[in-house]
Amino acid sequence: MADNLNDRISILRKKRKLTQSELANKAHVSTVSISNYERGIRTPDSKTLSKIAKALNSPLWLLSDGLPDPNDKTYNYDYFLDADDNDMQKYYMEKQAEANDDFFSRIEDKGNFLKQYINDIEQLQFVDDLTRLANIVQYEKSSIINRERLEQLRKSPGNVDAINYDPFKKNHETNKELRKKNYKLYFLSPTTQNLVALIREIDDGKTEISKEQLIEKLQSILDQAYKEIVSKHLV
Repeated sequence: MADNLNDRISILRKKRKLTQSELANKAHVSTVSISNYERGIRTPDSKTLSKIAKALNSPLWLLSDGLPDPNDKTYNYDYFLDADDNDMQKYYMEKQAEANDDFFSRIEDKGNFLKQYINDIEQLQFVDDLTRLANIVQYEKSSIINRERLEQLRKSPGNVDAINYDPFKKNHETNKELRKKNYKLYFLSPTTQNLVALIREIDDGKTEISKEQLIEKLQSILDQAYKEIVSKHLV
């Protein structure tokens, strides 16, 4: 496709089925000048270019600037060479629609990127919050154990068993008796029941729960809570 002025003069001349001599006569320039312009030996000044465009019955911009999109097979030289106002309006409306589609597509892409970015930030914050929560739970549990052991030693300074005293094991025995009654928490949501079950598991004292396991369990409970919200409000 023509990218240069000399190529465009030649293309439009041939589309008008004119010889170099005929175009020269219509544009009031010499045939040698037209030949030099088409071969790129010389470049017409603005006044001469305007005469050539008029002789070709072509828009001046088409000759001077070329096609808006050389790869567009619809809006080519044949289209613009004889385009009237309606044709140009159709072209501009279609290109505006394409520009709008492209604009909104880019906006949507940026929106999706921003949404994902915010989600990633929230997830990082969420993990941080869970980590802090796990730390608090572990810290509080250790504090309670140490406090109870000190209390046992205060009551009985010679009690060596106080060093290994674990109030959660005692609570576990008490809770086991209570659970034999098999109370049902029908009035609690599944999420609350899961939290209660997790608290009981921590209180049992049978199995030590690591920070990572606690985070995983809390994540699972919060995922369940999210599903509950979705099922209730986004059906």
